[in-house]
Amino acid sequence: MFVQKFSSLMHRAGKNSIVRGGALSLTLKILGMGSSYLLFFFLSRTGGAERVGTFSIGFNYLTLMGQLATIGLPIALLRFGAPLADKGQWGALRDLRNKVYLLQGSSGLFFMIVSLIVGPYLLELMYHQSIPYVFVLMLSIAIPFLGLNLVSADLVRSLGLIQISEVFRSILVPLGTFIAVFIMYTAGINRDELTVYTVLIVVTAICGMAVFEIILRNKREKFGNGSADQEAPSINKLLTTALPMTITSFAMLIMGKVNVLILGYFHSVEVVGQFTIAHKLAMTTSIILNSVNIIIGPKIAAQYWSNSYKMVNSTLRIGVRLAFLGGLPLILCFVFLPGNILSVFGKEFAGASNILIILAFGELINVVTGSVGLYLNMTGRQRLYMRFTLISLFLSLLLSVWLVPKYGAIASALSLVIAITVLNIAATVFVRFKYNVICYLH
Repeated sequence: MFVQKFSSLMHRAGKNSIVRGGALSLTLKILGMGSSYLLFFFLSRTGGAERVGTFSIGFNYLTLMGQLATIGLPIALLRFGAPLADKGQWGALRDLRNKVYLLQGSSGLFFMIVSLIVGPYLLELMYHQSIPYVFVLMLSIAIPFLGLNLVSADLVRSLGLIQISEVFRSILVPLGTFIAVFIMYTAGINRDELTVYTVLIVVTAICGMAVFEIILRNKREKFGNGSADQEAPSINKLLTTALPMTITSFAMLIMGKVNVLILGYFHSVEVVGQFTIAHKLAMTTSIILNSVNIIIGPKIAAQYWSNSYKMVNSTLRIGVRLAFLGGLPLILCFVFLPGNILSVFGKEFAGASNILIILAFGELINVVTGSVGLYLNMTGRQRLYMRFTLISLFLSLLLSVWLVPKYGAIASALSLVIAITVLNIAATVFVRFKYNVICYLH
């Protein structure tokens, strides 16, 4: 049955832009995640769990602050930008870009200053030792650029240029970091990999902004600005739309990142390193769903706001089927061969087998429930999804603080899986009965 369904779905690939675009997006996601895995594999083989844990704490701190600094703008601009690009409103899209860059730049500078003030104390708690201020300065300077990189990638994505968007979002920084660290290691140069990572974030952000500017300018020169009866949303409209998405994104980020920080506070960096590898492996199944979401996000926004509701349901159905068929083989491997897979990173990581199994179960729920969060965000119901996410975040934090000190990485994995499961199932059931929209596998 599985083979028949997969063959039938692939047979229609040539006629379905979601399948074609999803395959391209998946390929780029795999390349990006593969680059990240190469980096972590190299760190694990040259420095063990301690080196992985040290890099992971700094990486998660930067990601947490950088995502918070976006204040929900990447999703909000996709919500407004995709319909504008679909209708050829290039002048309005230019105005949207200006407003988003203004908001993002201001927010990035604010959180950079916050990091410069509180960063030394937070990082000292995570690393269990005093941290040189130059290290905090380096991470803080990268925060606004990380936000600009994410915003630029989604601006390009709103144009439908998925391949270019994913190169800047997922590939350049991890691949460049791995190449640079590998070269420095073979040349005998002693340089911190986090320094390389932050420098590449700055360079990638600048290049991403330049690329979008070139593309948009070419569109305007070729097609003009579009009709004058449709304008970009006001800054107030952007902020009111982005605020719930900001809270949702930050809550999701906390669920995905703060468990590492809590684990680092109560346990050694070696334990953090083991959990990090298991978590990154389990997350490979998410790249299928994320790849599909990258394609269907602009489509759902354009279809819904042009009143094509049946097409929205069709898009969601195709998306969840692709995510399930692509993710199931990986999940089965993680459940039945966890020790063999983890031992590739080193013998000390084989002890994280139970962690990988628990996280794999969470990913199964994730792909089965489909793109419910994306649907709510793209259709103006971001406040509803925010409420579901905050409830799940509270549950995750409660379980982590209660269980992680005593049970370590196992508790961290359970807390994350339970929270994500509650979020996805609750939102999916509500959407089904409230709006008669089916996001789950059927």
